[in-house]
Amino acid sequence: MGWNEVKPTRPDIALFADVPRPMRFYFVHSYFMVPADPTIALATTAYAGGFTSVVGKGNVLAVQFHPEKSHKYGIALYRYFLEKFEEC
Repeated sequence: MGWNEVKPTRPDIALFADVPRPMRFYFVHSYFMVPADPTIALATTAYAGGFTSVVGKGNVLAVQFHPEKSHKYGIALYRYFLEKFEEC
């Protein structure tokens, strides 16, 4: 699939606060998830009609793209986790 834009579903999600805009991540697979509970969808991608590309609930997060292949965008996500959970 390659590089695609990811758009947060809510502006209050701190996870994406420091990710450069527009947020573009590298996708390797064409499959995607369809959450049974739409409230766990944190971001979407418009590719092929659109799909949920990030889900999260509580302390669980799942992304369909590959942060490690996503250059500065993926680094920003990793930095968020390192800073958020530094005290743990």
